[in-house]
Amino acid sequence: MSVAERTDPFTGRAFKPLSKSYAKYKQAQGNSPVPNLELDGDMLDALDYRITPDGIELGVFGAQAGKADGHCDFSGDSNIPTRRFLPEDSLGRYQRDVDMIIQDALGDTVEIPEDRLERFSQFLDGAGMNKTQEREQLYAFLNAYFPNLTGRASIKTAVLRLPDLVEMLDGEDLLDLL
Repeated sequence: MSVAERTDPFTGRAFKPLSKSYAKYKQAQGNSPVPNLELDGDMLDALDYRITPDGIELGVFGAQAGKADGHCDFSGDSNIPTRRFLPEDSLGRYQRDVDMIIQDALGDTVEIPEDRLERFSQFLDGAGMNKTQEREQLYAFLNAYFPNLTGRASIKTAVLRLPDLVEMLDGEDLLDLL
């Protein structure tokens, strides 16, 4: 489901039809007279994210923010039919997908020097720890490179989405500790 198909991506319900006058206006602009949230493309092109201290904020910012609020009616002040293309609140059931986007974005900035990973592996080899202790140490090590991710599951998911890092961990016999 997508806005191009004239449906709410969160509920799958069809958008309400355009008013006759707005449909004529859209057609006069060279567009299809359907409720697909496309007149000039500026609003959907402005869809973006911001990394905040609490995580990620998904939205339309700047000059197009008012237009997006009009369609999504987050403020409750809109006079037009709601045609939501952003989640209403804390992302609810979409949080897992958003977490994956965050992990990918953060992962793109992570660089663990091979020599640092090699020294860490040598440390584990000589420390005489059991697997549980080694796993704890590995996650503490990785957490230093993924400070914005909380919990082992988030770190593991981010790591496994980075082929170069997976290869490095495998080369140091650390992959099985994830």
